[in-house]
Amino acid sequence: MNIGFDLDGIFIGIPPFIPSVIIDMLYRKQNADKLIYRYPPKIEQYIRKMSHRSIFRPAFEENIAFLKKLAKNNTHKRYLISGRFGFLKKETDVILKKYGISKHFDKQLLNYNNHQPHVFKNKVVKKYNIHMHVDDDLPLLVFLAMGVGQIFPRAIGVNRVAEKSTRATYFAQAELETILATEYVSITADTTYPRHTISPGYDRQTVVNYIDPVTLAVSSSDQGLKRITTTVYYQSISGERTVVLSVIIANH
Repeated sequence: MNIGFDLDGIFIGIPPFIPSVIIDMLYRKQNADKLIYRYPPKIEQYIRKMSHRSIFRPAFEENIAFLKKLAKNNTHKRYLISGRFGFLKKETDVILKKYGISKHFDKQLLNYNNHQPHVFKNKVVKKYNIHMHVDDDLPLLVFLAMGVGQIFPRAIGVNRVAEKSTRATYFAQAELETILATEYVSITADTTYPRHTISPGYDRQTVVNYIDPVTLAVSSSDQGLKRITTTVYYQSISGERTVVLSVIIANH
């Protein structure tokens, strides 16, 4: 299996004194009709460079230990896929070296040419046949799960299919956000929440499993990882279709 990993929020933290809602406002354009990440002006680049120093970016030791174990077993190919812009290259190189992360990846793919992060990651996921991508940016994961960037309809029928797919994706996203707001110990594993109607024409089913940290296969016991998979069913002109979103959470 080819597994992609983001850097920020997965192996290193964010400045503890900045609320996540402020970070979202700084990183993504608000009230846009599509996903757009802000490329900051010069003065903000300087502030961001300061905030990306290791003193403000603590290592997630448990996650790095998991990466090391995955590398030692060498059962999966591991790709570091970061959407960081090029002005953070120096800070990124320093922190990767300090925390000893780089050597545990088969390949590093970094967005130093300043593409939109979600577009960059989408291209990488397709090019390297990434089977699973681990990221803390849920809107970006939704973008990747849809399999395409922006849909430009050529006909009304295509437009309706795209609209239904988008709506189904957001129904799945809403379920994941609700569950992720719950403490790890309160999320019951080995559980299937039966398929049920959530809106006319849309059904949803959610499955929670324990995951083996080495093989990433379903486990019968809690080893510190759970996978939440939400499937939304909807009807298209070609019959029933599905949108599936899946996340893995760790017991910190």
